Amino acid sequence: MATLGGLGACAPRRAPEVTARAANEPAPRSVVPSPAIPESDTELAAAIESLVTDLKARGGDCEEFGAVLENALATGHIRIRPYMWRVEGNLASAQGESSGELTIARDIDALNVGVRRLDDVLRSAEHEAAHIALRIPSGDASREAKVDERVNSCRSGGPR
Repeated sequence: MATLGGLGACAPRRAPEVTARAANEPAPRSVVPSPAIPESDTELAAAIESLVTDLKARGGDCEEFGAVLENALATGHIRIRPYMWRVEGNLASAQGESSGELTIARDIDALNVGVRRLDDVLRSAEHEAAHIALRIPSGDASREAKVDERVNSCRSGGPR
């Protein structure tokens, strides 16, 4: 079983649920429940392996994104951070490097944005794998729509 590399002090933990909201904040949108982020790296690695299998079976761009994820997992180039961070002026939930390294934030509740679920983490990993496969640097706002379009195509069934 593949393992995730680079955890160090960023060992997995569950974020506390955000319960207090300002009176003028809109109510959270209704979403389909998904499993919470697993406690162990083995569970997260298994979820990524399952995503890789699905992407590779679709072919085309999806297969390329899957190959990037598979390589990052096999070589330990997936780094998990406990919280989101800043890339220039933007908050980032994940980032892909041209070296093939993916950095993914487990939680984004540091700013009361919300607690990430397992499917959120997997979507971040897939999106950043697409940046690497398409050779579009993370944070390239001018080409972000192209990455989103290709990733959304895979998520909605994509090429086979």
